[in-house]
Amino acid sequence: MHFFGTLQIEDLYIPYFCVSTDLRDSRARTHMSGDLWFYTRASMTLTLLFPPQINQFDTHLLMDGGYSDLVPAMAMRRLGIKYLIAINIGDEGSLHTFNIGYHVSGLHCILQNLLPYSTDRIPFNLQIWDSLLNCSARNFIQAYTALDFKNYTELRNAGYLSTKVITGDETKHSP
Repeated sequence: MHFFGTLQIEDLYIPYFCVSTDLRDSRARTHMSGDLWFYTRASMTLTLLFPPQINQFDTHLLMDGGYSDLVPAMAMRRLGIKYLIAINIGDEGSLHTFNIGYHVSGLHCILQNLLPYSTDRIPFNLQIWDSLLNCSARNFIQAYTALDFKNYTELRNAGYLSTKVITGDETKHSP
């Protein structure tokens, strides 16, 4: 709060937005104006670590935008962004689904998820998000996980180099 002071999102030199999850309406909210500190904090408020931010204009509870929109490609498309490139290091995979019937057995559900013979699958969120992007660098950074903060420099460089390979642009300098 003290770092950003009274700075407003719309007053930044570079266009900026952040996404939060509205707990009351169960949807993602894109913030392009207002107190920078407030909406930035709301957009990264993790459950069990910090309480939700209460929006002063409508009293809605706001939490981390990753709960409703991990890669905000739809928000960027609505803003008119022509080319979208995302470097998402979230875990990849598919969820096994199965018909549990009318009676739920916790043991059956656990075993069904652990055993590899289940073939029914639903699209995982990363597959949906990847279809919205112009290109995705997922295969270049598979060795990293979402909590690899200590490898920030390696991840940044891998993302940058993979974007150059994907776009065929070898003329720009490294970050």
